[in-house]
Amino acid sequence: MYIDTHSHLFSPEFDTDIDIVIASALERGVGKIIMPAICAESYDAMENLAARYPDILYSTMGLHPTEEGSMEDVLTRFEQKKSRYVAVGECGLDLYWNPETIERQKEILRSHFELSQRLNLPLILHTRDAFAPMKELLSEYKGLRGVMHGFAGTRQDYHEILELGDFLFGIGGVVTFKNSALPEVVEAMSLDHIVLETDSPYLSPVPYRGKRNDSSRIPLIAAKIAEIKGISMKEVEETTTRNALRMFNIS
Repeated sequence: MYIDTHSHLFSPEFDTDIDIVIASALERGVGKIIMPAICAESYDAMENLAARYPDILYSTMGLHPTEEGSMEDVLTRFEQKKSRYVAVGECGLDLYWNPETIERQKEILRSHFELSQRLNLPLILHTRDAFAPMKELLSEYKGLRGVMHGFAGTRQDYHEILELGDFLFGIGGVVTFKNSALPEVVEAMSLDHIVLETDSPYLSPVPYRGKRNDSSRIPLIAAKIAEIKGISMKEVEETTTRNALRMFNIS
């Protein structure tokens, strides 16, 4: 079984064929899918979809750094339904789209860190053009854990983040892109630190780049990782699934 650790299947892009999309993922061996929250406008859609597919779809709760909103909505959801969430996030820092809001992003991210510690839940961390401030914030806290979603850092970032907590690194379709620097980083990473993700509906792997992504394309990502590391797809499948089950405490 594969696990897609990051897929926004509740997005409007899937409104007309979500049941077909999930069936296709299951046919290709993707047995569990984690859906990271984005903002208050999409929380209900996420939770309603998860309720339709228990033991397949899992929700998280948080506020994406590029979205407006308050932590009050996040905290209220956790108080009302905290047993349903497997992680805190998607949260993080984004200096590509919103560099002018960096101080607000840091304040909100600290709130997510504290929530993760209080509830003993892993984080799903979005980091775009912001590894330096992300590592600085992580160093302020002890015992944080989670997934560095859509990891696009360097080998140095990888090693330094490992020293700051219990972190796994989400590898998605970008690893298949021509001229991507990610394969060289993945080659140096331990498979024990990797989980698979699609970030659906975005970042479809080759040969579907530019088209709507979905969880059924996880095996394409696994195949590329196996090629890079010179191992079998079965080893990628088994190890990344074990990593995800441990981090998110699901069975």
